Amino acid sequence: MFIQLSNDTRLPMSHLLSAVLRTDLVPVPVSLELEVRHDDELEKQLAEGQTIYATGNAIPLQIIKSHIKQSPQIPDRGMIQVTAVLSSCVAIGYRRQKAVILKSNSLGAIYKACGAKVSIKNDFTVPLFVSFLGQVPSEMIAKVLQEEAAVVRLSGKQLDCVRLADLMKQAPKLSLPQGFGEQIASGFLERHLVPSFYSTRDDRAIINGNTKKVRAMQYTPRHSERAANNMTSALITKQVLNLSYNDDYQAGDVFNIGNTPMAIITAAHVYEGENEGDGGNQYTRLWLGELET
Repeated sequence: MFIQLSNDTRLPMSHLLSAVLRTDLVPVPVSLELEVRHDDELEKQLAEGQTIYATGNAIPLQIIKSHIKQSPQIPDRGMIQVTAVLSSCVAIGYRRQKAVILKSNSLGAIYKACGAKVSIKNDFTVPLFVSFLGQVPSEMIAKVLQEEAAVVRLSGKQLDCVRLADLMKQAPKLSLPQGFGEQIASGFLERHLVPSFYSTRDDRAIINGNTKKVRAMQYTPRHSERAANNMTSALITKQVLNLSYNDDYQAGDVFNIGNTPMAIITAAHVYEGENEGDGGNQYTRLWLGELET
């Protein structure tokens, strides 16, 4: 796994104990967890607030947590535990000191109003966005995406907003035979996990969302029929794959399993070092899902 420090040097593999780079279909779509053998110079380079870069695409990640864990047996052989997230989106993970209320604005404008420094492909207009004092904007953005039946993924240096129906129509990045990997399927659990939504109009009339299947009913105030329908659309995890390390596979890519298209919900690229940080094991673990509507 390639990790570049803020001083333009590469993190020595001899010091890397473990690393997990994740991409997800969430408002902050990239995160990295590291365990690194401690030395004084690395302690400075891996301090909270520093920026590091992951993979050959040099994904910029800001360190939001850095902790030195000393070994009681060998005091001078401690480790640095690091958590970092996509640097352009760090601000939306902090609780707001001021409210953000926007009407009929783009998703990109919402990100920027909440402090993020991003550009968004396939942007769309959000009727109403509210993040009150003390709320976390990323959680409010996730609700907006649910109402639009859409997800955010990393695409080069940008964020790409894709509606779930369009996500499943893209060309598959890999085709595998049916039965490959660990299968997770339960219609029983799906009905419990994905509710149907309903709301009310100003005249107190009931607005029903997607009720094609018998599910739990959940009330959501001040939502249109379109939003109530969209909120039932979700990716349900059906397969878990372990593959050879390949950080080109990212959340939002589509695989064909048999003849069924499945989207990567989470991609975890893992490095597990040996005791002394030499050699080690690398692999990619993918969680794939089908679209439930």
